[in-house]
Amino acid sequence: MLQRVHGYTVVEFESLTSTQDMAKNIRRANTVIVAKEQKNGRGRRGRTWESPFGGLWFTVILDNSCELVTLAAGVAVVKALERMGVQAGIKWPNDIIYGEKKLGGIIAESSGGLVYLGIGINLNNDIPESIRDIAVSVKDKNIVLEELLACILKELDSLVTGDSDRKFEILKQWKKYQIVFGRKVCVIDGELICGVVRDINSDGSLMVEVKGGELKKFYAGDVHIIQMGD
Repeated sequence: MLQRVHGYTVVEFESLTSTQDMAKNIRRANTVIVAKEQKNGRGRRGRTWESPFGGLWFTVILDNSCELVTLAAGVAVVKALERMGVQAGIKWPNDIIYGEKKLGGIIAESSGGLVYLGIGINLNNDIPESIRDIAVSVKDKNIVLEELLACILKELDSLVTGDSDRKFEILKQWKKYQIVFGRKVCVIDGELICGVVRDINSDGSLMVEVKGGELKKFYAGDVHIIQMGD
């Protein structure tokens, strides 16, 4: 099925191996690939992402002109969920958290002047028993997938298009919804470093205060929240 939603061409499939793979075949900006099911969905760093029927699995293809596009995607998702009655937060860099568990995730890949934003949200699907301690869905909220998708695209479009102040607005909104500032975390990025999250820079990097008061900057990595900070 093909339709236009808030300036995006949305193409829906019953089942795909991965919306990211299909998007890279299409290679057309402002196109959205949606799958009711992914057979081989993946998250960051090549991890498997369970993508059964009932969840919202899609990839947005954008041109490469927007800075902080991954942060913008996180903001768009949590703002859209908020409009649907779900108060979620963002764990740097791109995990959507609800009740201290992972509700969704975002993967950003770039190629040929385009950015492929893969977004997965556990909406009306069951969570496999093996990951119920870390993942959650909001099937009790009875959210309509198509309505949430349209809302996400509207919020995303408002953040990635417009004047030169959009980067400032993305950072401002991201800080509003983040859940890591002031919390003790361990960051895995080639090595394990623990400390308290203090801020995010204008380039999207995370600032973590480690033992001795030194501030370390992270551009990538897995963040594991240990406890509340000082």
